[in-house]
Amino acid sequence: MAQAFSRLVASRLTAIALERYGRMLRAHLKPSRRIGAALAVCHATAVAAVLPLDVPLSLRAALALAVAASAVHSVRRHALLRAKRSVLAIEVRDRHTVAVQGRDGTWLDARILGTSYVTAALTVLNLRVAGERLLRHVVLVPDNTDRDEFRRLRVLLRWSRASSHDATAATMPSE
Repeated sequence: MAQAFSRLVASRLTAIALERYGRMLRAHLKPSRRIGAALAVCHATAVAAVLPLDVPLSLRAALALAVAASAVHSVRRHALLRAKRSVLAIEVRDRHTVAVQGRDGTWLDARILGTSYVTAALTVLNLRVAGERLLRHVVLVPDNTDRDEFRRLRVLLRWSRASSHDATAATMPSE
């Protein structure tokens, strides 16, 4: 009974949030120093872990070069938003569907996956774009979008995930 009530409340709050914020909730992304710095630190740490390995120097150099290439790609795509598959804007359509604007200006429909991560400091949206084999990932932090857009998007995503999680838990058999 309590679980059914919890699902009902979460579902109703999601509907209210969508009604209030979801209609044309659009977040425009801009380049982010925070994302760039975090990616640089992570990749520098990976290179530092490769250097002391007891393997031939040529293999260490190849691994370090691969990590450096990954750093350039990641920073261009997520921090600077200059890569071909970078997402420049996101628009919420409903609880599970968004549209993303690519670098070329086209809007693509996508489904929000349950593996997305939503917190106050960092939101990572894992998206299945219609017609694409690979997933797209949108990284949102307070400095790469408008503060109010970021807050509204996080609230909407948290409530929609809560009601989706409760609905999934209710359909799973108990042990």
